[in-house]
Amino acid sequence: MLAMLEAAGFDCEYLLPADDANHHPVVTELNREGAPNPDAFSFPFVRAVWRGSRRGFFARLFGIGEDKGDETFWVARENEYTPPEASSCFGDSFFNPATGEFGKVPEAKGPDGKSNKWDQKNTVLYRYDIRINGAADIDVLEKKQGVAVGEFRKKYAEMLGEDRRRHYRALLGAISENATATKDLFTDEKSYPSVRSFSAYIPGFAVVDKDEITVKLPGFGSEPFDVGGPDRKSPVEVSAMDNSTVTCEVVFPEGYSDIERVPESFTFANPMGYPADGEWIECRVKTEIGCDHRLHVTVERERTTRPPAVLPKTFFP
Repeated sequence: MLAMLEAAGFDCEYLLPADDANHHPVVTELNREGAPNPDAFSFPFVRAVWRGSRRGFFARLFGIGEDKGDETFWVARENEYTPPEASSCFGDSFFNPATGEFGKVPEAKGPDGKSNKWDQKNTVLYRYDIRINGAADIDVLEKKQGVAVGEFRKKYAEMLGEDRRRHYRALLGAISENATATKDLFTDEKSYPSVRSFSAYIPGFAVVDKDEITVKLPGFGSEPFDVGGPDRKSPVEVSAMDNSTVTCEVVFPEGYSDIERVPESFTFANPMGYPADGEWIECRVKTEIGCDHRLHVTVERERTTRPPAVLPKTFFP
């Protein structure tokens, strides 16, 4: 990769990134002291810089085009389907074997300091249209951005027809064993972010009891992270996790307008206060009567990019 990029006109060098996504910052610092730990800096990646001022002779002679600033690309273990601006190394520290110095790959941020489109993120929208008998028509729309786009594109671009049919059945089965597809599985491997959508019919999705309908949203009852049982005698290790947003919109039949109980909105923050500028999980609930005169209940769970952490056992309760 380095040889090909240099042949294309990039200035390149090898670097060794630390796998910061899976290690606590204290552990990462220990791997830096003295000589770097080979297990922590075990594979190379390429920092490729395109000098924006380089224009061809005739372009400079006739004033065609414009000089642009240098652009840096961090080429690691992405595949041939990954957008070149996205990288799995964003935010990682690295060791430069040529200079013996440590550095840090920038975060996936835009010029204004906010997350930009190359940040790793997954967005899923579920829409449940509940029928009077408790059955549901469900529409699912999922979008991926960041380096995960490469894996998504490669998976669906190279998937054979029979494998795709089996894969679709597995997607439906993950929601309900009784789910029946009402539309073909749609995937867009060329756009950015990448898109996947499908629709299904699920009998008996909601429980109907006289004049009450009860709906349980799949996946929303899970714990924020695995704590491993009712007792705790050792610290709680929490792994890193990428940014994601899951939205469930439930539309009830006409006539069902009184809400007996909905999940409460809440925010779950890192009790250790790291990082200080963000929350781990935020859940928001909104209820309204739509223009179709039906009750809409929307539950949204947003999870910011979560760094790894180790929490003392005293935080377990």
